[in-house]
Formats: sequence, C-alpha cells, structure tokens
Amino acid sequence: MNEELRELYQQVILDHSRKPRNYGELPPPCEHVHGDNPSCGDEVDLYVRFGESGEIEEIKQLPYAQIALTTAHQEAFRRALSQQLVPGSYPASASDANFWTRPQPPLTTPVVKLAPDVLLHLSDGRTHRTKTFLVPDERRAILGREQMQRLRQRVMAAPSDAVHLLASGSTIGGWQRFDRDLNALLGLAAQRRMLVLSGDIHRNNLDGFATAGLPLHEATSSAGRWPKCPSCQQARQTTCPICQTSGSGFEISWPSGA
Repeated sequence: MNEELRELYQQVILDHSRKPRNYGELPPPCEHVHGDNPSCGDEVDLYVRFGESGEIEEIKQLPYAQIALTTAHQEAFRRALSQQLVPGSYPASASDANFWTRPQPPLTTPVVKLAPDVLLHLSDGRTHRTKTFLVPDERRAILGREQMQRLRQRVMAAPSDAVHLLASGSTIGGWQRFDRDLNALLGLAAQRRMLVLSGDIHRNNLDGFATAGLPLHEATSSAGRWPKCPSCQQARQTTCPICQTSGSGFEISWPSGA
C-alpha cells in the first residue's frame, strides 16, 4: 500500500469511527445472517438487500456490545467485591444468566473501595480500543477519552495519600502502542500512588516506570504458577521478578510471610 492510499485509508477508518453509519436492521425482503463467537461473546447481525440485477442496494449491521462476555464477568466481579465477596455473590456457573444477558453495556471504570485509603478501578481496555494499526500512535486509544477522563476525576477526587489499583487486561507494555492514553496514565501516576494489576502474558512479573513525579508500579499475574498447561501439558515458562531468571522449574509456593 503506497503512502497516499495508506493516508486515505486512515482517514476513512477515523471517519467511520467518529460517525458510524449503516447500523440497524433492514425490514424484509432482505438477506439476514447472524454470526457469533461463543468463546468471547461477540455477536453481529448482517442485513443485505439486493436489487433486481443482483447488485447490493442496501446493507446494515447490528453489532452487540463488543467483548460482551468479558464485560459481563467484570461487572459480576465488581458486584461481588461490593458485597465483600460473601458466598454466593459471584455466579457459581459459567452458564449463569448474568454472563449471557445482552447487550452488555461498556464498563465505565467503576470504582470499588477495598479500604478507606485503597481504591480499585476496573477498566475496559477492549470496547474503546483502536482496532487498526493504520491510525498513528499519537491518535490511538486503549481506554478512550471519556473513560480516561472519568479515571482521572475519580483518582484526583480521592485523598492524596490513597493507593489506587488499576485493573488492566493489558500490561503497560501493551499500553505503549497507545501513546495518548499511556502519557495520560503516567501523568496521573506522577501525582498519586498507583499500582497497575495486569495479565494476559502467561507469566508473572513486577515492574516500575519512571514518571515526572511518583513512579508507576505494575504487578502482572497471568497463570505463571501453573507447572504445566492444563491442555497441552507443556511446562509453563515463568520469570523471576527479582533476578529475571526464566524457566519452567520454579517451585509452586508462596514467599515466606505472604
């Protein structure tokens, strides 16, 4: 793809993102196809009306909330936390109706007070994420402007000595593809004590990032304590957060005093 075509494609993508169209249903007569991905909960309905000579006259789509199943689990976890994780506060079965009710509304960075000075912020890094690499880094988003603004308001409204835990499905390494949101997060962390809780990389890790003020800390927990994958039985690769040694022979045990 040459540079002129690439730039035009970027403009088209951004235009459709800002001004969505062709959403909705078409009344009969038309062709209707429903698609779904049961592993993540994504669904879409596509409606197409053809003309007499076979050409497409009109097309519409009816997408459901993106990553609906993930959002449903986060909502259920937030509700359980608000009830202090009492027995029965979290659905006991993956088939529970709470996970499959549609459409699931996007998360709005809800806050759960774990203690008077400890706040847990649940983020949605999927619904608002820029889906294409054709958009320049400085314009790409992982949380989006509104969610990042809400996060900032809630963090800055808390006491200055409070500890903020940000639950993120992506590691800070993943955030580095989204300059605008990463810089906003680093700027926020420079003013308040913040720890990012991340995963999705199949290993455990502790990390720190320099800012203009306080450092941003990250704790990654992602099935690194499994000695073997439950599916293929291959040994899990883990990394020691202290000496950075990698391997699969680490003992499954908690640190003394933990």
